[in-house]
Amino acid sequence: MKTGERGVIIIIAFLALGILLLLGTYFLSFTIIESRITQSQEVGAKAYYLAETGIYKAIWKLKHDSEWSACFIGEDVCPDCENWSASVYIDSNALVPDSSIHISVQNTSCARADVVSTSTIPLSGGSTAQRVVKTTVFKALADPTEDSAIFTGGPAEKIDIRDSNINVYGNIFSNHQFNVGGISEIRVFPHETAKGKVLAVHDYTISSGSSLTGTAVCARNICDTQEACECVIHAELFQECQENRCRLKPISVPVVDFDSDSEYSFKSRALAMQTAGQCSNFCNGVLCAEHSDKCFFTMKEFEDLLWSVGEGGTLTLGSDLNPTIAYVQIHVDLKGGRHLEVNGTLVAGGNISIGQSNSWKGDKGNSQITINRPVSGFPSGLLAKGKIDFGSYSAFDDINITGVVYCTNELNLISVPKTMNITGGMITRKLDIRSLWQGLNVTLDNDIIRYGLGYIINGEPTEPQYSPIITVEHWEEAY
Repeated sequence: MKTGERGVIIIIAFLALGILLLLGTYFLSFTIIESRITQSQEVGAKAYYLAETGIYKAIWKLKHDSEWSACFIGEDVCPDCENWSASVYIDSNALVPDSSIHISVQNTSCARADVVSTSTIPLSGGSTAQRVVKTTVFKALADPTEDSAIFTGGPAEKIDIRDSNINVYGNIFSNHQFNVGGISEIRVFPHETAKGKVLAVHDYTISSGSSLTGTAVCARNICDTQEACECVIHAELFQECQENRCRLKPISVPVVDFDSDSEYSFKSRALAMQTAGQCSNFCNGVLCAEHSDKCFFTMKEFEDLLWSVGEGGTLTLGSDLNPTIAYVQIHVDLKGGRHLEVNGTLVAGGNISIGQSNSWKGDKGNSQITINRPVSGFPSGLLAKGKIDFGSYSAFDDINITGVVYCTNELNLISVPKTMNITGGMITRKLDIRSLWQGLNVTLDNDIIRYGLGYIINGEPTEPQYSPIITVEHWEEAY
């Protein structure tokens, strides 16, 4: 082989080796980069899940830690909830070696907070991996009836329904027994935030001649089903959660301030409206000759108004433009063929009786009550410090109530001759419904309930009570 040829071969060999070296260097570099990317992704994923763990830890502390939960919503021991903040450092070495989580919570208002969780994982060479997860959480104002259109809160009382036709749009809740007897047909439908469930702290019974349909039936002796009753995901609301029993925790009747010295009591609010000249009462369409400018009545004064309208007459309290809070000191007894129309709220310091008698001093006939809510954000309903009775002479036409029907004792609907339509809710210690063949339709409205019970006045909660459930409103990751 000639010398020139050998030189060409050597050059080609060096070029080939160089190319192989370059390719080897490239593939080695590529492999190292891929390894680093994989390691970075693994570390990044670990850092993210650590930060996410911090969010769940913060939510747990807001629900269960005595200091955090009190300050979050502004309980007496920690009233300054609007500006409350807290932070905590967590050593998460048990999850990822040498890692840590820093959690900070800052209230933006009472029961609403921004939560930031930052995780840190040390890397070789003195660098670190971090992830930041942010979320907004809040507790909604508590629904005093747990989304129930029909609610009884007596510790030993019950709901008894017999020979009646009932439609409920919302939940039904009994703090004790829930019994359906005779020939009854009950249909319970989901509505707004309510799932259409029948809930009882003790037993549920139904006669062979009756039927009930709803999303779920949850009681001490039945669980139809755990998924539908939601006793697993909302375990804080249940005493037991088994295949054959989903037993609720007891809930008492919501407290109403009837006649305390507080400015928020219904008696004080009625007197304040009367002093401000905001009361107007109409007898058969014109201002009554007496007591036309009153919101606060003795029992006799209110009877005088009802008597003055005469048999077949109408007493109207308040108007569309000026709704009223009418407070009667003792009892209200509607009888003798009168129609009582309330634009707002009628409150009795004793009992309310509607149509238990058809005669009154010679006047005869069925009586009727209508409750209107002409202005949203104003209380409407029928409230009694004692009991409420609707009897067999309680209607000559369908009964329409837009408001809350509330009493601290018992609510009895017996042989009502026409259909009853209630938008708002029925709340009582004990409920007895018998022979409502024409039908009862109850539609849940939590806004009406809160205003109707005096839990919200002029848009502001009087004594805010919050749901036990913390809701996550917004969730994002920041690097």
